[in-house]
Amino acid sequence: MRSVTGIEVKLHYEPYYVQYWIERFRENSKLAFTAAYMAQEAVDYVMGTPFNEDQALDWVDDEMLPF
Repeated sequence: MRSVTGIEVKLHYEPYYVQYWIERFRENSKLAFTAAYMAQEAVDYVMGTPFNEDQALDWVDDEMLPF
């Protein structure tokens, strides 16, 4: 998204920042999925394009799906 919008993003790679998130993921196994969903919502809002689940599923190989 940064390359499309030109929005500058500060990335945090300090060890304590990474360790913090590792601990949060261990505490809540659904956190990664929630974060990914919220990130997609933010991208959709900024880009002005709604997420199309049917189109996304067409791009995913059937063998990768858990159902």
